[in-house]
Amino acid sequence: MKDRLLEGPTSALLIERVLAETLKTPFFRRITDVRYRPAEKIRLLTSAGKAEPTDHITTFNIALGRTNFTDEERDAGYCRLFVESLQGPDLGWFTGLERDSINEFHDLTSAFLKQYIMFTRQGATLSDLWNLSQGANQSLRDYMEKFKAVASKVHVPENIVIDALVNTLYFKSLFREDLYRNPTKSLQDAIARSNNLFRMEEDTSAILKKMNVAAKLMTAPKASEAHQEPRQHATGNKCNQQKSFVYVVED
Repeated sequence: MKDRLLEGPTSALLIERVLAETLKTPFFRRITDVRYRPAEKIRLLTSAGKAEPTDHITTFNIALGRTNFTDEERDAGYCRLFVESLQGPDLGWFTGLERDSINEFHDLTSAFLKQYIMFTRQGATLSDLWNLSQGANQSLRDYMEKFKAVASKVHVPENIVIDALVNTLYFKSLFREDLYRNPTKSLQDAIARSNNLFRMEEDTSAILKKMNVAAKLMTAPKASEAHQEPRQHATGNKCNQQKSFVYVVED
């Protein structure tokens, strides 16, 4: 009975505490007290703790580029709308921020990136570039796309990038041979030359494919010619033919 009496007040206190937590905000009053009215309905993409934080912030800024906030409204509008774009663990992270810790939108995005910095893109290193290798059956087009994706994240002089390219191409590659015969220090020049080579590579492959099809057609068995009538055989029976005899008469 005593436990039941305590259950009611304890449960009510717990509910009040939970409600107080949901009403807690890390924003200063200059954010919460500003009223704004966006000119049009904004469609926000939500984040659920899986999307890369820099991508989410970039997408959010692009979406809010259509708003007509004044200078006084901008921080308040951006902060409050950014919270509306959060879901799941991201929303839980926001509710756990300390009171009066966010005074402007820059504070909010900085805290967001700091929380999820482990999920942000990491720049590639020179070793990542040198560890690439074109496979024996990998097309030049496919390999160059992979190489350019890594090279775009490495901040080193172009001549080092080209050295890595030459040394990671397949050892029988025509492009590798071309770079040895005609060295270049410009990555743009190397990419342009690779474009010409893989177009030639693809054209040659298409021509060989057509030649193989034509060769198969030439060697295919011809259609059977018109049915020929069987040869007519003599109707007479040799066995029934009259035999000739030779008589020998003695003196």
